[in-house]
Amino acid sequence: TAWRGLFSRGQLRPGQTLLLPGIGSGVAVMALALAKKAGARVIVTSSSEDKLKAAKAAGADAGINYTNTDWEGQVRAAAGESGIDLVLDHSGAATIPTDIRLVRPGGRVVFLGATTGADAKINLREVFFRQVQLIGTTMGSPREFTDLFRFIAQHKLTPDVRHVYPLAQAAQAHALMD
Repeated sequence: TAWRGLFSRGQLRPGQTLLLPGIGSGVAVMALALAKKAGARVIVTSSSEDKLKAAKAAGADAGINYTNTDWEGQVRAAAGESGIDLVLDHSGAATIPTDIRLVRPGGRVVFLGATTGADAKINLREVFFRQVQLIGTTMGSPREFTDLFRFIAQHKLTPDVRHVYPLAQAAQAHALMD
């Protein structure tokens, strides 16, 4: 899902800037690792200082707490003059309008989830006057899966596995996820 969103649909290239709202999900953590290995700059947001700290340790160029008063200005400052080329969003309704405001003119917002709701209120003028591309995506194809594993092997990426449980302890694993 992260691979398809970043590269197949999002067309992320080396030197571009990626925004990952709500770092901490599995897709966002994987997207951070893939984007950094691909040569992108990555800005992440979260309300959790622990998640921001972990993301910076994993290579994020900037981490912004979205509970700060001027967090959008902080994201823009971190992006610099060239701005944000791509936003990969898994949250949905609560973040898509902000993604549209933050991405540079001609930039791309790829969305792949709706954990905060499916009905986003967006300003269509911001989309068409700034030529923002809104791109929906889901999981990848068998070819993309092969491309992902080739990339992982080439860059020697290892997944971030924090806990391993035997099947008999599935309830404890689910409790941890909650």
